[in-house]
Amino acid sequence: MTTIATALAQPGLALGNVREIIFVGGRRKGVEFYVTKTQQQPFRDMNFELDVDAVKNVLALNIPMTLAGWEVSSNMWITPSDLDQLTANDDACVQWLAATSRSWQANWQSRFNAPGFIPFDTLAVGWLLRPELFAVHHWPCGVVHNEAGPLLLVDPTLKGAMTTYLHTVDHQAFRVDLMARLLGDV
Repeated sequence: MTTIATALAQPGLALGNVREIIFVGGRRKGVEFYVTKTQQQPFRDMNFELDVDAVKNVLALNIPMTLAGWEVSSNMWITPSDLDQLTANDDACVQWLAATSRSWQANWQSRFNAPGFIPFDTLAVGWLLRPELFAVHHWPCGVVHNEAGPLLLVDPTLKGAMTTYLHTVDHQAFRVDLMARLLGDV
């Protein structure tokens, strides 16, 4: 968000030309970022937490924003069998993607006993390509502070910028579409 906030602060920029910002971050009340029950500490909302001021500045501009955070991503897995499919592809780029993803996938399996890894950012891209696969809330968003620090929260009771919050995706249809795109079938 730092780069977006910096770009949007440039003099003479026609903010009306920005149709939507899609941000990988945000949460509803009570949502913690745990992959499995064996995970000791929840993941942080790093895209938000690394520059809270940038997020506040962008929210203040009232540009339409979609949040594709943990909740929508948390049940979407890239598994070893998915990587096997990519490895079997003839395309060198697809094979490279599979090879470089193996250590990430192995790390998630060993650290969290997870079935694979979550391809977080693909859900944000998926919103652009296949919005019909997503269930959303149109709720206000704001920065709320609690004992753990600041949270980028969406809730119907907040006073803040209205956002589109992606909370659920048709995982089966999304997986089929994602794999087809990765394999070059789309």
